[in-house]
Amino acid sequence: MASIRVHSKKDGTKSWYVLWRDPDLGGKQTSLSFASSKQAETIRDLLNANGQRLSVVEKGLSEVAGAKKQMTLNQAFEKHLGLRTRANEDTKKDYRKIWENRSISASLGGLPIAKISEDDIRSWVQSQAVSYKPKTIANGMGLLSSVFKTASARGWAPGNPCEGVELSYGNATERTATFLTVDEFWTFHDQFAPRHSLIVRTFAASGQRFSELTALSVGTARDGLERDVPVLPVVRAWKEKASGGYYLGAPKAESVRDVSIPRDLADEILKATGNHDPDALVFGNKFGKQLRSSTFHAHGWQDAVKAAQKKGLRKSPRPHDLRHTHASWMLAEGMTVYDLSKRLGHKSTATTELIYGHLMPKALSEGASAIARAMQRR
Repeated sequence: MASIRVHSKKDGTKSWYVLWRDPDLGGKQTSLSFASSKQAETIRDLLNANGQRLSVVEKGLSEVAGAKKQMTLNQAFEKHLGLRTRANEDTKKDYRKIWENRSISASLGGLPIAKISEDDIRSWVQSQAVSYKPKTIANGMGLLSSVFKTASARGWAPGNPCEGVELSYGNATERTATFLTVDEFWTFHDQFAPRHSLIVRTFAASGQRFSELTALSVGTARDGLERDVPVLPVVRAWKEKASGGYYLGAPKAESVRDVSIPRDLADEILKATGNHDPDALVFGNKFGKQLRSSTFHAHGWQDAVKAAQKKGLRKSPRPHDLRHTHASWMLAEGMTVYDLSKRLGHKSTATTELIYGHLMPKALSEGASAIARAMQRR
């Protein structure tokens, strides 16, 4: 067995010698000196665990040191994905798409993860600001931060440098959001063909995301709309595949919710889907398949915008602006920011405040009664 001897020098310093008989050297006693007892104890224990063979110990130490030195951010990213047992393959493909498309792989991926600093992260954020909107940058930052959290927890990196970097949103959301007044909405709504007017009203009444509302099945809708207080359950959404196309998947945890709507609108949806299969989409295309945002925008939405502008509308809303409009109505009716955050499926009230902070009045009421009042024709 390997052992340790301490040698004291004349100047008072000490050296720790590890002695052992190495089979690779014919069993001849061999020794190595170390400047600390901890180093000597580590080598002694490794020799005893590996048959007294120094060659085996040195190889193992070299591999460990090399792994720590050479682990790159890209390698840590792949390890991080491997640990995400709840994420399916399509979700992992989406993560890889963000990793590649946001230039994380190209600009930071080859660096040793343990060496990446806040300054490196800031440089990446600044490079993104040239081509991407704040929300897009935030999505990439979220993925980058989650990789560092995994790396920090497992000892691959000393910490998470993303935590020290603040994203500058400016007023980008305010500039791009379009809010319709009630009168403007009804002027706009009345330009749609009957096949589209119901989905437009439902968008405005629920504030759901396009990917959520168009994923709603008839069976799920009936379960919610037949309650005393009718709701539209959000239990799935359309998600984009990294390889192209879409699939139906579960939304993020905070986005799973019930959104209350007025009874008259609920009855109208129930009537429109009365004889449909429970698995059919409530708001599909004319073939009953997924209604894509681009299709809806090109075949119905744009024509309604142009027709409404001829009648005096001075704005050019996009489909997502019905969600912004819904939020502005709810705040005007007195809904609290907390309740609105839950209704919209935001991760936190901070997100709601960032987008709609300039619209928030005092809280007076909530839910289905508020949106029913807000949407009443004048």
